[in-house]
Amino acid sequence: MARPLTEKGGDQNGRGTFRASDVRRSELTPAEEIMKKSPLLLLVIGLLLLAVGGVLTMGSVSAEADPAIVARCEARMQDQGAEMIAHCKEKAFATGMTATDANEAARTISAANNSEVGRGGLGMFLIGLGAVLAIVGVIAWRQQDRAKVG
Repeated sequence: MARPLTEKGGDQNGRGTFRASDVRRSELTPAEEIMKKSPLLLLVIGLLLLAVGGVLTMGSVSAEADPAIVARCEARMQDQGAEMIAHCKEKAFATGMTATDANEAARTISAANNSEVGRGGLGMFLIGLGAVLAIVGVIAWRQQDRAKVG
């Protein structure tokens, strides 16, 4: 049952009423301050993260094998052609081609693949974060320009 309000905004017993519309935020969060003050900074950081993520993802190089394993792999791949010999520099490929123990080869190949997956995952994360920051920066920049004109 609703109680009648007094002039001060409370009920007759002196208790105040609380409405969601009465709540006002007095301070901006740090992210909102940055977005309002310098959207160009968000755009630049976003583009930088996109570039770093792209380099990590696209430029990921396979782990290099030991020179002794490379030499054995190259000797074994002589009749397979230059393309196969070029793969002998990759640790996983060279280990697989020269392995005598299946368990050791599996562990080495797995370790090489895990490092590549980690690097690729980090690159994809940075690409996503960079894209979000760049889009937010562009939107904030356009809103700031509209506010100056309007």
